[in-house]
Amino acid sequence: MIKKLFCACIYLYQGSAVRNLQDHTVVDNDAARLAAYYCNNNADRIIVFDQSNTDEEHELALDTIKKIAIACEVPVIGAGNVKRMEDVKKLLYAGVKRAMLNFSKKVSIDLIKEV
Repeated sequence: MIKKLFCACIYLYQGSAVRNLQDHTVVDNDAARLAAYYCNNNADRIIVFDQSNTDEEHELALDTIKKIAIACEVPVIGAGNVKRMEDVKKLLYAGVKRAMLNFSKKVSIDLIKEV
């Protein structure tokens, strides 16, 4: 039997939850509150996509991911902006249960051997 899971996605851009990868219209300025809402409405997983461009934005995203992991009773999966082993470690330290790599990028394919 195949088990189906409802995976809610949160796209982080400059500290806020935005509509999607291309549309940065803010959905909620408090991404942890949005994650808790998804959890309370039957989400089985939360996938968080970090769309940061700078080191400062990346650190802000990691702080937000930590708040999301605390707010959720379901596993959080971290994705986006994973370029080196240290990025995977930072996601795990922030509380995600898994880090997701984008295999359409060569850097991710090379990184899998190290991870």
